[in-house]
Amino acid sequence: MPDPERPSSPLDEPATAFKQSIDKALDKEAFTEAFEGYLVSTETHQRASKTAQSPVFDEQLGYEVAHFEAEVFEPLAAEDRIKNLDILRGIALVGITLVNTLVFAYPQAYYGPFKFPSLSGLDKAVEWFILVFAKTAFYPLFSFLFGVGLAIQEARGLERFTTPYPFLRRRLFFLLLIGLIHGSFIWMGDILTLYALTGFIFLVLPKKDLKRSFIIVAVCLALAFGGLFAIRLLAGIFPSGLSARLLLNTYADGSFWAISQLKLKDFYYNFVLSAVYALPHVLAFMLLGYSVSQSSLLYIPEAHKLWLKRLILSALAIALVFKSPYVISISLGERSNILRYLAVILGGPALSAAYVGLILLALQNFRWRKLLNPFAPLGRMALSNYIGQSITFTLIYYSYGLGLYGQVSTFKAIMLALALVALQLLISKHWLQHFRYGPLEWLWRSLSYGKKQAFRLR
Repeated sequence: MPDPERPSSPLDEPATAFKQSIDKALDKEAFTEAFEGYLVSTETHQRASKTAQSPVFDEQLGYEVAHFEAEVFEPLAAEDRIKNLDILRGIALVGITLVNTLVFAYPQAYYGPFKFPSLSGLDKAVEWFILVFAKTAFYPLFSFLFGVGLAIQEARGLERFTTPYPFLRRRLFFLLLIGLIHGSFIWMGDILTLYALTGFIFLVLPKKDLKRSFIIVAVCLALAFGGLFAIRLLAGIFPSGLSARLLLNTYADGSFWAISQLKLKDFYYNFVLSAVYALPHVLAFMLLGYSVSQSSLLYIPEAHKLWLKRLILSALAIALVFKSPYVISISLGERSNILRYLAVILGGPALSAAYVGLILLALQNFRWRKLLNPFAPLGRMALSNYIGQSITFTLIYYSYGLGLYGQVSTFKAIMLALALVALQLLISKHWLQHFRYGPLEWLWRSLSYGKKQAFRLR
């Protein structure tokens, strides 16, 4: 309802037009028209912002920002969430869990694929499966979805012609804080810190021009590829002093204090080193997520069946070209850094794109949607579940818990991970029947919005 006390503004008319376009979006057949309306209203706002620079207009715009800020930046209600994104996020979390669990279980990164001494034939087969179908395929998907989420938050701000960027910076700051706590005190393999830092860069980049965005994506991928070579050079100049033997002795038998010291060193050394390639790599997929979010692909995939089929075929072909040579070479006991780097930068992300296409196509089938729907609660609570996995796995593998580090086979580690995922699927579903958000999601939102958010469902 209009506020009679609020002065009129040149932005009122496009704001009304945008609201009408969103109302139309409730009808799937009018979704495309709604997106066009959004783009037109956004362009109108940008033109108005550039041309109307008088003190009176600035004062009115400032009033509008203050008037609408509380209304615009409120968490999405459950019924307003885009379930397809939650399902994708939930499945991505499962893939990341399968990759991470081997790092929790033994010093895989220091031995390399298939090299840990006690691996059986079954263990090597399981590790081969993870290498082919999961490794480097799911964190690009998470990065992509992170970009989509930032785009949605930005659009909600532009809907009322206020600036979303102070809020987004606060949100990223508190994610960075959570990531630093997680990486420093729980598990050295934290990814949240990287997402937060990359997000700050993402906010200042030009994103509206698709052509320019794709050029930036290509540059980021090239920088990431070069960064992998730089890591080898830097690791030689600044050795970490970390080794498989040190990790085995400390995580399996060390004191809590010794483990804490090692985790700090492991986290900060490897974070700084890996950021050389990981930051531009993650940034590339955030930008792709932002660009794709401007279309209806993720929201109404049934309107894009033919395009999705082409995406799947082309992505699988790229994955075959850039990932299979590395997998074959590793299977034959040979190592090639160039093949590995191509698999990381292009092969894994291509496989990720194929997964997105397959999932969006599957969601158009009633039976498949019924099978995939349980991943939505897991995705809605991705932050709580991700940190919860770290706590659970460290209690299983580190000496201050069960002390099983280096003693659990690859097959058993994957079975434990799948059991934990199954448990989290059940807990997430039950939790969201009583609460609006996961516990860490609620904390993150409350800190970001600057006020305590409603938690329990009424």
